[in-house]
Order: sequence, then structure tokens, then C-alpha cells
Amino acid sequence: MQETSLPAEIGRAILEAADAGEQAQRLLEKAQFLSDNDPGLFISLADPLIESPRAADDPGCLALLLRYRSSARFQLSQRGAGRDDLLQALELAESAGDDDILAELLAAAGQMHRSGGDLHVALEYFERALSLLNVKHDKRIVILQNIAGSQAMLGKYDQALKMLNEALTLAREKGPGIAMSAIYSSIGIVQGHLRQHERSLESFNLALRSVSAERNSNAEGRILINMAIAHSYVHPHSDAVIDCLCRARELLEACSDVYNQGLVSGKLFDEYWKRGDIAAAAKECAIVTELADKCAQPDLLGTAKACQAILQAERGRLAEALTVALEAVQINREHKAPYEELNNLRLVVSICREMGDYRKASDYLQLQFDLQLKLNRENYEKSLAESQSRLDLESAQHQRQLAEREAEIATLKSEQLKQQVEATHNQITIKALLISQKTDLLIEVKRAVRAALEVSQDKAEGLLRQLLQTVDVHLADASGWEQFEEQFSLLHPTFLNTMAERYTEISLMERRVCALMKLKFTSKDICRILGIAQRSVETYRYRIRKKLKLAGSDDLSTFLHSIE
Repeated sequence: MQETSLPAEIGRAILEAADAGEQAQRLLEKAQFLSDNDPGLFISLADPLIESPRAADDPGCLALLLRYRSSARFQLSQRGAGRDDLLQALELAESAGDDDILAELLAAAGQMHRSGGDLHVALEYFERALSLLNVKHDKRIVILQNIAGSQAMLGKYDQALKMLNEALTLAREKGPGIAMSAIYSSIGIVQGHLRQHERSLESFNLALRSVSAERNSNAEGRILINMAIAHSYVHPHSDAVIDCLCRARELLEACSDVYNQGLVSGKLFDEYWKRGDIAAAAKECAIVTELADKCAQPDLLGTAKACQAILQAERGRLAEALTVALEAVQINREHKAPYEELNNLRLVVSICREMGDYRKASDYLQLQFDLQLKLNRENYEKSLAESQSRLDLESAQHQRQLAEREAEIATLKSEQLKQQVEATHNQITIKALLISQKTDLLIEVKRAVRAALEVSQDKAEGLLRQLLQTVDVHLADASGWEQFEEQFSLLHPTFLNTMAERYTEISLMERRVCALMKLKFTSKDICRILGIAQRSVETYRYRIRKKLKLAGSDDLSTFLHSIE
């Protein structure tokens, strides 16, 4: 009886689960496993799964199923169909309103654009995904790493380092492990690009320490490769470089990572060759050739050919060395590895010179020169485009900040104008109230004087005495000041209470003088309002200053305006 594979069992199980309306989380976990481990099988089952009742009832679930099919299609190089699935999934996720799902799909779109070389577009997707997640979200670490990776590819190493440090802060909360190790390793690579080689070496050591508890041979091996590169800058003539590479190869052999084993052998070849250990270099050349034949990766094949050419030239087999070196150049050209092609063209020129064929050497030197010129031009154009992009971004940010500042100023001016209008309104109300009180008094005085003029002198004297009593009563009447305080409190709600509580020695009349000064009335206005002589106002001002313990240089009006 033929055994059924695990992916096939899961495929059958998820179809049954989808038809039965199983919970979305469990269904999606199974679908993601199948998409990652057997993309062909997942694609064959995707249509009935996407059309199932579970997916039909849940737009978020449907969006993720489309995203997994997109990932499977990308693995099988069906890129066009994969993009269509991802775009459809994004539309569904936006309509579903689930920020977590939308963030995952935006991150997937960012990875798609980054793999296609659209780094600026990829950054926009990653940054939008990041904005949807709260600061403690698990997925935030991965998105920060993606942003850092895109920025590093654009040469924005300082910004990449900032993103990686933010990711590291979040990863530390979870403790040592693969995530923290990957971040330290990325930090080390970025520091290497910034020529901070000693710091880079420290970061790789931290990465190695973080992953050691996980016993992940592949991850440890890759970190050791990067450590070897860092050592080559910090300790160029020490055995630390070779030690790291040999340890890396042992770990990579344990997990059968043929490709990275080949890269290690290529680097060991270079190290042994630089040290003049031809026998050890020849051994590494044989290893890298064997590994290149096993995995058939173009860059590894080019490395193997270059190593062979160098050894053959050393042994005096210049014609064979030239043929193999040209094969390496052709491999690099076909697979668009211009910097490797440039290095191998240098090797070709060197071999031609040793052969004494200066015409060929000149021809290949011209090819080398043309390629170098092309790369310089591309780097210049890339740098120019990045500078222009950065300038446009900074200009847009400046314009936005300027607009925001102008809006703030307009708001402040509007608030100030509103406050001024309210203050003026309250002052006018208070003045009107006081004028009304004085008018009432004057009308009463006028009536009394007229009555006195119409009677005999004896009776007039009695009426005038009565008038003086009326004026005294009016001046002593507190009801007018109660209305004044009500209006004053609309403008300065706590001033009178603050004065009464903080400065208990100040009398009621002195507090009234303070209130009128707070309203910016002059001494002349105050004496008219209070019905006292201007000299009395100056006396009150002197007493107030003394009770407030103001120095001779302190201005009373300024002090009163500072009290709310």
C-alpha cells in the first residue's frame, strides 16, 4: 500500500475543513504550511479552497488564502499570476478592515517589489504596513528588518541601522534566539558597509551568542562567514579569518547547505592564495568545483572557474587558464554579475600579459575599462536618483512642516483675536455698567437740585442735605460692585479669589483698584469709577505695592497681569 505524504494529507484535511466551515485560524495555518512545503499541491487545491464556504464568509480569510497562493506561484516562477493574486488579496484586506491582515499583505507586496528591484515602491509598502501595527506587535520586527534591508540596498545605511536598532529593542523583550541573531547579523553587515569593522565584528559575536542556544547550524555557519569577512578588515593577517571559515564549513556540512559550503571554500581559496599556501588553495579549488557541480548555482560556478584559472596559471598552463577564465567571465555575464565579471576580466588580462599576448591583453583591458565605466555611470545615476529622491522627500516634508506651522500660526492668531474680542467686549460691558450706575446717580441728583430750586431757601437746604445722604448711600451700595465682579470673572475667572487667598492683607477697596488695573484702566479712569481723588488712587497703589512686597524696579501692572 502506497504511503500518503504529509502535504497530501494536509491538503485533503484543509479541503474537508473548509467545506465544514472550520475556524479561520486553524484553516489558514494548514494552508500556509502546505503553501510553503508543497506549492504545486497547494495551487492544485487552491481553487476549491478559495471558493469554500469558510472563505466566502470571511474576506480576511479569503485574502490570506490568495496571498498563500501568490507565494506558491512565486516559488514556482509563476510571477504574473502571483502578482494578480496579491493585488486581489490587498483589495479584499482593505475592505475587510483588519489591520493585521492588511499589514501582512502590504509587507508581502513590499517583498514582491523589492525582488523586482522597485526598492522605493517596496519601502512605501513596508512603511505603510508598519504604520498599521502597534509598537509591541510581533510582526513589527520582521517589517522593520524588511525596511532596513531595502534602505541598505539603496545605500541608506544610517537609516537602515536606525531601523535595525528599533527591531533589536523589540526582539530583546523576547530573549535570545533566531530573531535577535538575525538582527545582530544584519547590523553587522550594515556596519561593515559603513566601514565600522570593529563594531561589525562585535555585532556578529552577539549574533553568534544569540543563536547558539537554538543549535541552528545553518544560521551559525552564515554568521561565521560574515565574521570572517569582518576579521579580514580588523585582523587581516591573523588566523581568525581561516578559523571562522573552517568552523562555518563544519556547521554547513552538518545541515547539508551545499551552496554556502561552496562560498566558504571560495573564500578559503582566496585566503590560502594570499598567504602563498598553494597546496591548501588547490584543495579548496577542488572542493568548490565539486560543490558547484552539485548545486549548479551560477555565481558558485563562476567562482570555481576563477579558482581553476588561477591555479592553472600558477602551474604554467596559461592557455588552459585563459580558456577557463573566459568561461568564468561568460557565466558572470549571462547571469548578470557585473562585479564578478570585472574581477575575472582582470584575471584574463593578467593571464594574457603572462602569455606575452599584449594585443589580447589590450582588447580585454578595453572590455574591462568599458565595464568599469558602465558600472561607474550606473552607480552615479543611481546615486543621483537617490539624491534627487531624498531631496524631493525632504522638500515635501519641509513644505508639509511649513504648511503645518502656518496653520498653527493662523490658529493662534485666530485664538488671540478671539480672546482680544472677548476681552474688549467684557471691558465695554463693565464700562457700560459703571456708566449706567453713574447716570442713575446723576439723574437723581438733577431731579433733587431742580426740586430744591423750586422751593424756598429753608426747604432747599433740607433737600440738599437729603441729596448728600443719597449720594453717600449710592457710593456705599455694594450691589453695583457685585455686578462688576460677575462681569470681571468672565474675563479673569480666578483673579479675585487668588488675590483674596494669597494676599490677605489687601483690603476690599485695594482689590477693586487691582481689578481695575488688571482691566488696563488708567489712574484717572479709576478715580472717576471709584469716586475718589486721583491722589487717593496713588496712595492705594503705594499701599498695594508694599503689601505685595514688590521691589522698586518691579512694575505693579506687569505683576498684576501675571496673576491669573
